[in-house]
Amino acid sequence: MGSSDFLRLDNKKDAWTILDHFILLGGNSFDTARHYKYSELALGSWMEERKNRDQVVIETKCCHHIRDTNKKPRVNKAAIEEDLMNSLEYLKTDYVDLLALHRDDLNQSVEEIMEGLRQQVILGSVHAIGLSNWELPRIKEAMLYASENKLAQISFNSPNLSLASVNQPRWPNSVKANDEMKKWHEETQLPVISWSSQAKGFFLKNLIEMIYQIKRL
Repeated sequence: MGSSDFLRLDNKKDAWTILDHFILLGGNSFDTARHYKYSELALGSWMEERKNRDQVVIETKCCHHIRDTNKKPRVNKAAIEEDLMNSLEYLKTDYVDLLALHRDDLNQSVEEIMEGLRQQVILGSVHAIGLSNWELPRIKEAMLYASENKLAQISFNSPNLSLASVNQPRWPNSVKANDEMKKWHEETQLPVISWSSQAKGFFLKNLIEMIYQIKRL
């Protein structure tokens, strides 16, 4: 279940209702990010109240540029540690199940980035690592470095992937899974955790209109 900005403590009643219902339906995985501002704190408070941290899977993301700034890249070892420590505090936990880099910075070597992730895995703060909005050549480069140096391997990739394909990137430096990437995933069987998999409600809008038209018949 995604979170973005709608999970907030000032929206607690509705947020808790949605989270509880998701669990009731059998869901147990939540996607959040340091960049989302409010959702980590809301998720952390909800888990604390429900005492269910060991029953859910948390994926958070780090190293996005700071909101309302000059969008300077922050994909480096220091930002990994800074964002993760803040995420753990807001989530009220001492580990996250999955940690993904929210963006890439081609000016940074995969060596530094992978070493930064390795450190957090060794500390036990992260159980599995992944990448979000990385182009395929960089993903391959990072995985090769991890393999050759016996580091924690990339466990998942998180590009944009939906039945509705965008004509242009939703945001600067965001990446959608093209045919080459999808074929590579089929060959390697590396898991995909796609973002905006429901195309930001694109199909729901059409469904609601269809239901409205049917009721008018």
